[in-house]
Amino acid sequence: MNDIDNIMKKLDWNASEKDKKTGIELAKQVKNIEYFIQPCDAKYNKNVWDCCAIILHNRTDEELEPYIDKLLQWLQDANWPGFNTIFDRISNMNTKILVNRYVYCVEKALKEGDYVWLNYLSGLIKNKELYNLLPNEQKKLLKKHYKNYEKYITNYI
Repeated sequence: MNDIDNIMKKLDWNASEKDKKTGIELAKQVKNIEYFIQPCDAKYNKNVWDCCAIILHNRTDEELEPYIDKLLQWLQDANWPGFNTIFDRISNMNTKILVNRYVYCVEKALKEGDYVWLNYLSGLIKNKELYNLLPNEQKKLLKKHYKNYEKYITNYI
């Protein structure tokens, strides 16, 4: 755990650019990437998310596959550090790996009444291959929310 703590110190948004690069390089050696999925404790939370997103962006689809739900949950708020990096990585995932977890998270957001999250999730339908794999009901729902996605996302760019 000491190694993870050392890496996280280097990923802090107050760290030098050199330290951040070193932390990102050291993280390549860490097999359990769950450490880098939106850590939330007293020392390491949003202050490391930008760098954590870069670390995750550089991992393979196979490495990320067990954590797709958690990555999709990162898209709940465009204000969160690393949002754009994670959105870009998810957008470029193999759609066959992504589709079932995406459908699940869309249903979860709908069930929870989290329409902001639905708006951000809808941005992924720009990937036509993913869109074509969706059930018709979700296609309609996400098309409706995509209008909001475009409006919301321009506020954060």
